[in-house]
Amino acid sequence: EAYISRILINSIFQYWCGTTWDFNGYTEIPRQGDVACGYFVSTTLRDIGVKLNRFKVAQKAASDIIAELCDPRAIKRLTSFASLREYLASVKDNELLIVGLDNHVGFMYKKNDKNYFAHSNYINRKGVEVEIAENSIALKNSNIYVIGSFSGNKQIIRNWLNGT
Repeated sequence: EAYISRILINSIFQYWCGTTWDFNGYTEIPRQGDVACGYFVSTTLRDIGVKLNRFKVAQKAASDIIAELCDPRAIKRLTSFASLREYLASVKDNELLIVGLDNHVGFMYKKNDKNYFAHSNYINRKGVEVEIAENSIALKNSNIYVIGSFSGNKQIIRNWLNGT
């Protein structure tokens, strides 16, 4: 669990930073072509060895992506940025979360007691970036937050370890 989080947080996300955003973007090569938010999530997970169809996952609604990839018992639905901030206070360092917004999806995690949002940012077509959650316009502009723990999904972690 911690190993997967560290790979994504300290390595994979950094490779993707600077990849441009497009609603129809589906590149699988960091910094070459465009990538939409769902493809950023599915492709980074596929690239660390999680068995999934990156196209089928990326084309789902954010809440369905979370239902497929996160611990189903720990999925939360929140309706304000303040409630998201309150929820994140209980999250452990390096726990990898997937968060769905009104029309967006990305990863969240805490590192050194700061919350981060890694996503392919559609605002001003910025593309992939890792933002401090408190500074994220995309996060603050949402009316709903569906959040689940990817690293807490024991079945996915077991499958990953077994290569299935």
